[in-house]
Amino acid sequence: MPLVAHNELPAFERLKQEGVTVLSAERASSQEIRELHIGLLNMMPDAALAATERQFLRLLGEANPIAQFWVHPFTLPELPRSPEAAAYLERYYEPLERIMAEGLDALIITGANVTGHDLSKEAFWTPLIKVIDWAWDNVTSTLCSCLTTHALLQFRHGQVRVPQAGKVWGVFEHRVVDQEHPLVGDVNTRFDVPHSRWNDVGRAQAKPIPSSQETSTTRLPGANAARSSPVTNISGRSVRCSTQLTTMSWSARKAAMGTGPPSRRA
Repeated sequence: MPLVAHNELPAFERLKQEGVTVLSAERASSQEIRELHIGLLNMMPDAALAATERQFLRLLGEANPIAQFWVHPFTLPELPRSPEAAAYLERYYEPLERIMAEGLDALIITGANVTGHDLSKEAFWTPLIKVIDWAWDNVTSTLCSCLTTHALLQFRHGQVRVPQAGKVWGVFEHRVVDQEHPLVGDVNTRFDVPHSRWNDVGRAQAKPIPSSQETSTTRLPGANAARSSPVTNISGRSVRCSTQLTTMSWSARKAAMGTGPPSRRA
């Protein structure tokens, strides 16, 4: 899908230099190609803001040539920022109120730095709940990355991440077990994924979640990726619940522990 540079975000020019197809807003408006408006909630620390933008924009730009991606970056004002980062966000990012007013086709939420184990005490906790509650009812598809998956599982499903005896750190083999789901439809049946974390939401914790099912496996018992399936709660409202796409087996978990740096926050 070609990316559309509809604002002055520096990442667009950087990606053009790398050979990624990026259309100007003027050229995009002259094409009869479907627009997909994707929100990027970037909660990463100041030094990682731009690199995170490029990471997700690059993946989106290489996804599919038959639609246009209009990516709308935004963040949470409650997150502490340096004066330089605050000026950058003010210039290039969109306010949350505009995002909610104009709507999105899909939403990507990055991870974030944390100061302790209890996610409910982090600065992003309450505003993140607001965004996900809004997306739950108004956005077709939401992709949660890294720590955001732990936060969502905690406040949506009551599944609190569990500290591990040692850090899960390294690159490990995964295997797809549900090859029919489009999220992993073009992924090799065996693929490698890096892990770097002290905490886990394990396979047993997914079982109480409605519509949960395992769709791939690897050498650690924790999930690597999960999707949500529409279900109906007792009030009759359509909601989405997590379904595991990839997992890791016990032997790789043991091999991974104790090899990373000392921080226990991630």
